[in-house]
Amino acid sequence: MFFRHELITKALGLSENEELSIQFSSPHQVAVTLRRLRTDELKPAYKLGDNLCIITVEKDPPLELQEYFEKFSTPAPTPQLEQFGDQIEGELSDYGKRMLRLLRWRSGKSSHYDPIRYSGKLVWSSDRQHWQPLSRSRPHMGLEAGIPEPKRIEIFAESVAMLMQQQVEEPLGHELFREAWGLRTENPRGALVLGIAAAEVGFKQCVGTVFPDAKELANKHWSPSLKQLLPKYLPKLSARVMLHGHALSAPKRWLEVLEEGVTIRNQIAHRNTVALPREQLREILGIIHEWLYLFDIYCGHEWAWDRLGVESHRELLAIAG
Repeated sequence: MFFRHELITKALGLSENEELSIQFSSPHQVAVTLRRLRTDELKPAYKLGDNLCIITVEKDPPLELQEYFEKFSTPAPTPQLEQFGDQIEGELSDYGKRMLRLLRWRSGKSSHYDPIRYSGKLVWSSDRQHWQPLSRSRPHMGLEAGIPEPKRIEIFAESVAMLMQQQVEEPLGHELFREAWGLRTENPRGALVLGIAAAEVGFKQCVGTVFPDAKELANKHWSPSLKQLLPKYLPKLSARVMLHGHALSAPKRWLEVLEEGVTIRNQIAHRNTVALPREQLREILGIIHEWLYLFDIYCGHEWAWDRLGVESHRELLAIAG
C-alpha cells in the first residue's frame, strides 16, 4: 500500500525547471520530490517561489485495517483508522521537514527555521496511480532570509539521501543561526544574542563529536564560554583536518570578529546601551555562518568546504600554505 503526503514549503531558491528527487529506506521505502509551484497552482495563502514537496511511503497497514483498504474505495472513518492516519501523516511530515533542513544545511540555503507553509491532506493508493483521501489537512506558517547561496540545489539530492540514510540531523547551531539571520532587521540585538548562542552551541557540539570524552561539555547547563573553549580545543580540532598537508585552522579575523560579537552580547546581557550598526551585525553573523560550516568540516563533512565564502577560502588556503 502507498501513502502520500504533500507539503507546501517556503521559497528555497529552486528555479522553475528544477525538480529534486530523493529515495531512501528508513525502514520503509520512501520517495521525496520537490519542485517550484506553477503559477496556476498558487493560492491566496501561497507566495511566488513556494514549492511543492511530495513524500511517498510504501507500507502495509495493520492487519485489523487491511479490510478497510481492500473493500472500500474510501475507508469509513474509525478511531483505529484515524490513529493510523495520524501516525502515517506525522511520519511523512517528519521525513519532509528533516529532508528540507538537511537540504538547506547541505546546500547553504537559508530561510526561516520552519520551512513549511502549509501541510496538505494524506492520500493512499494500491497502485500509485489512483489516490484516495484518508485524513484532514493541517496548516502551517513561516518567514524568509538570505545569505550567499548556490543557484541550483537539485545537485544535492544524492548527498541529502545519504545523510538521511545515515540518520544525520542538521546541527542545532545551524538552526539557531537561521533564526538569528531572520531577526537581523526587526530585532538586531536579539539576532546578535541568538547568533552568538548558535556559535557556542555549534562549537561545543563539534568538540563533543570529535572528542567523545568531552561530549558532556555540550550538555552542561553552565559551561565555559567561547573565550575559554577556543584556545583549549581549537588547536586540537585544527590538527585533525588537513588541507594541502597542513592543519586547517581558523583565520585570525574570524577569531577577532567572533570575540567582538561575544563582547557586544555580554554588554546587551548586562542591559547596557549598545550601538549595533547594520553592517557590523551582518559581519558578525556572516563570520558565525563561516564558523558553523568550519565546525562541520572538523566533524568530517568535507562538502562543507563548498559552503564557505570565497574570501574564507582565500584566508584558509593562506594559513594552510
